[in-house]
Amino acid sequence: MSEFFTAELAVILNCGRLASSRLAQRAWTYRTHLPATWAAMAAGELDEYRTRTLVEVLEHTGPAVARA
Repeated sequence: MSEFFTAELAVILNCGRLASSRLAQRAWTYRTHLPATWAAMAAGELDEYRTRTLVEVLEHTGPAVARA
């Protein structure tokens, strides 16, 4: 990933770098720690608020713990 990724994302989404950085971190956590949560959100079974809360709680745990 480019060192300019979050800056480029901020331009595309018309938001600040901090917001784009947090969004990128959340997306990475979905991919590595919570793929089932991401799938549930994509299927409409969970809303974005609940999935964001899960990420905030579980992003600093190991992937195995988060998936459990």
